[in-house]
Amino acid sequence: MEEHPIGACLLVSAYDSDMGDSLERESGYFNRPFDFAAMRRNTTPTTEDSDAVPKILQFHSRDDHLVPVEVARGLKDKLQCHYVEMGGCGHFQDDDYEIFFTKMLEFGLLWK
Repeated sequence: MEEHPIGACLLVSAYDSDMGDSLERESGYFNRPFDFAAMRRNTTPTTEDSDAVPKILQFHSRDDHLVPVEVARGLKDKLQCHYVEMGGCGHFQDDDYEIFFTKMLEFGLLWK
């Protein structure tokens, strides 16, 4: 998403730092800053509409026990993306979330 244009992106319980966790830090994913401007540019439809929103849809649950909601809200602000905040979903580890598809259709990230 930073290096190549993509049609759309769905983020679930996303985060952009190691959050002080040694295992996350050792993963190497957070060894450099993310290029949020490139992520926005590579997911924004080419249009003359200066208010075009990146085709990024982020879901987060207020009761996520692994990623605090404040982290998700901060990421939403950096990405300037569509954001759906829910309750009662934890870290979205159940099998079925119909809401993902419903919202993807609503925001034009999927086509029927």
